[in-house]
Amino acid sequence: KPENIMLRRDGFVKVLDFGLAKLTERSGEMATDRRGEDDPTLALSPHRPFSPSPSPVADSTEIGVVMGTASYMSPEQARGQKIDARTDLFSLGVVLYEMLAGTRPFDGVNMIDVMAGILDREPKSLPEAPPELQRIVSKSLQKNREQRYQSAKDLQLDLQALKEELTFTAKLTHQQNSAETEPTEAQASRVPLLSGAASGANQPLKSGTLDARSRTVAVISIVAILLLTSAAYFFFNRKTAPAFAEREPILLTDFENKTGEEIWDGTLKQALAVALEQSPYMNIFPEERARDTMKLMNRSVDEPITRATGREICQRRNVRALLVGTIAKLERSYTVTLEATNAQSGERIALTLEQAAGRDEVVNALGRAATGLRGKLGESLATLQKFDKPLEEATTSSLDALKAYSEGRVLAKKGPYEPQIPFYQRAVELDDKFASAWRGLGNAYSDIGNPGLGRQYYEKAYQLRERASEREKLYISYSFFREIVGDSDKANEVAALMQKLYPQDAIGFFAFSTECQQAGQYGKALEASREASRLDPDYANAWQAMSSSLVRLNRFDEAADVIRQAWARKLDVWSLHAVFYQASFVRNDVDEMSRQVAWFPGKPDAWKMPEYQARAAAFGGRLRQAQQLWQQASTLAESRKLPSEIAGMQAWEAEINAQFGLSQPAIKQAAQALSFVRSRKVELFWRRANTSYPRTGQTLALTFALSGDSARAQSLADEFARNLPEYTINNGVWLPTIRAAIELKRNHPDKAIQLLEPARQYDGAFTINFRSAWIRGQAYLQLKQGAQAAAEFQKIIDHRGWDVTSPLWPLAHLGLARVAVLQGDAAKAKQYYDEFFKLWKDADADLPVLVEAKKEYEKVR
Repeated sequence: KPENIMLRRDGFVKVLDFGLAKLTERSGEMATDRRGEDDPTLALSPHRPFSPSPSPVADSTEIGVVMGTASYMSPEQARGQKIDARTDLFSLGVVLYEMLAGTRPFDGVNMIDVMAGILDREPKSLPEAPPELQRIVSKSLQKNREQRYQSAKDLQLDLQALKEELTFTAKLTHQQNSAETEPTEAQASRVPLLSGAASGANQPLKSGTLDARSRTVAVISIVAILLLTSAAYFFFNRKTAPAFAEREPILLTDFENKTGEEIWDGTLKQALAVALEQSPYMNIFPEERARDTMKLMNRSVDEPITRATGREICQRRNVRALLVGTIAKLERSYTVTLEATNAQSGERIALTLEQAAGRDEVVNALGRAATGLRGKLGESLATLQKFDKPLEEATTSSLDALKAYSEGRVLAKKGPYEPQIPFYQRAVELDDKFASAWRGLGNAYSDIGNPGLGRQYYEKAYQLRERASEREKLYISYSFFREIVGDSDKANEVAALMQKLYPQDAIGFFAFSTECQQAGQYGKALEASREASRLDPDYANAWQAMSSSLVRLNRFDEAADVIRQAWARKLDVWSLHAVFYQASFVRNDVDEMSRQVAWFPGKPDAWKMPEYQARAAAFGGRLRQAQQLWQQASTLAESRKLPSEIAGMQAWEAEINAQFGLSQPAIKQAAQALSFVRSRKVELFWRRANTSYPRTGQTLALTFALSGDSARAQSLADEFARNLPEYTINNGVWLPTIRAAIELKRNHPDKAIQLLEPARQYDGAFTINFRSAWIRGQAYLQLKQGAQAAAEFQKIIDHRGWDVTSPLWPLAHLGLARVAVLQGDAAKAKQYYDEFFKLWKDADADLPVLVEAKKEYEKVR
């Protein structure tokens, strides 16, 4: 009550006279906070007698006995019921009301009248108080204690938020009228109460006696006093727990734009993500997962993520922290506020506020606010200093460029690639040093099948990588070494550094998985992709990498199970259907293959399934059917303006002709494909590891070599070596394989084996598949070294998952049959011939390799 609250001249508040107090006890008689935590520390209540013993039974006030001053009692105390910590908060609410109104909320001529008011009447409203303060007072005075504040900490947080808001309002008012003195937050906690309400004068705040600014200062002062009181109470009743843990997921909401200026919509959220994601301490909850969660909430994925929506997303995804950004404008200046809250309880974790003198200063103000927030959330000074590039340097100084880039990023997260391009293009036109926008262009053009432009833009981004955050610089460097240089060792180093610095980021693990697949290290690739999917369960690429690694490891049932898990998470992308089709093909599950085929029509990547069907047909020697399917796929790709995809399919078809012994058709088709590449300016040597077909240039060179056109094969190989001097997989396996094929056709099998020896470590590499082992086996056959040839063919058979639709797998059975003939084992030869004919039971009868095999079989019989 006011008589026991003393305000010192230096601003400190002292609460006196704890004549009626008690110790809390573990039995729970003194109620805990709403989380049900018992606390043995001393808690003082002015409603119970102090007991020196932890056991309250002998010395506590009896139930039904009313003690204390009636005007400041709670309803439960007035009834003589058990009381708890919420009783103290009711009494504090009575005092707060009296400070504001100058009168008590429940008054009467005698104690009976007062207690009747406490039990049955509602206090008069406080029209002069800010709405939020009215709400706080009303909540404190709820007659049902379940609807009241449940702990002093909850009240303290609301008062602190109100105090910051009022202080900020006072600052803005001062900016409007520079003649008045601005009350700082420190001053606000010490300034005398202009109304005199708490000093015993009992004068309410009235607009007729105080101007608006004075009323604001007075309210700030009142709130400051209450904060000290509630903070002291909380100090004795607290349970310490970290407000925010390192790398704990935090969801970013869309900015609350209170300026009415469209330029900030989406822009500030993207800039904030850049500012926070450069920190190894922070872990931004993926936007894609948030949007997918909105589907479960029956909301449009395109609507803004507000504070309320974000909190529900967090509760559904078990994410504890929510970050709300706000931008407001006063005349020419702007204010940026960042508030981190506990999404489960609504409690504030941290808040920062920065001001910008004008429009062009907002981005840097946001960067300062982000840095301040990181510090308040517990990040160390060391990482704050190391990973804190100013936002204008990490992104762009052009707001319009940042806006365009942000819109492109929104589209990128939705999947389609072409719509992103105009926005990234606009961004680099406005700021040609915007590194992240150049990388966005590189990604988009590479993914739509124009790797030539993709390479150009990746290279530009790499040149400007110092104009990016540390995290973005790693992404740019990885893209450069993978897409431009093709240096797997350096790409792996960058991917490993991404994992080390940002272990909460799934992309680093996915990048490492991709590089391991490129090198044929599928066990490592599986492990990395599993971690990527654990970090971000809604990252479709991680599930695809996991399933394709399992296929490569011959674990087809597990691959199918992984894809079903991804589908259960509503991750429905073409690559998962393609891998499922392959796994079903190995198991000869025709019905499941048909279901996957039926998924593709009408989709943006519809052309891909006819290509997979073409490969499946070629696997069984059905070349005419495969050619028809390739033509169908090419027509669909042409409608999508994907010349690189068309060139890749033409190269693949030409190589199949060469493998089947159709040398002249293979040479003719390879020449036509090469002409198409030159005329359409298609990238000849595509480096990407996750394309659906092998490298166009390398495949054409190998086709010429297998078909006996050594001159063109050598010319392409030389061009290949000249243009890509640092490309690990090309130098390690593709060039040796092409050159070995040339020597094999020149009847130099020993040279072929010598050339292929260093390539053994890459026999299962993602794009070479069975080719090097097949040529090595053919060379050993020419040398009549049966055991060595059998080992190569058996390697192909044992690793079906390396390429489940490659015709070289059934042809490896034919290779083993020829080895058995060489070794004089007719029974074994017949067994392998029979297996080959079974695999090719529906093959085109006039294929040269099949005709020759039948002649050989007749001799064995």
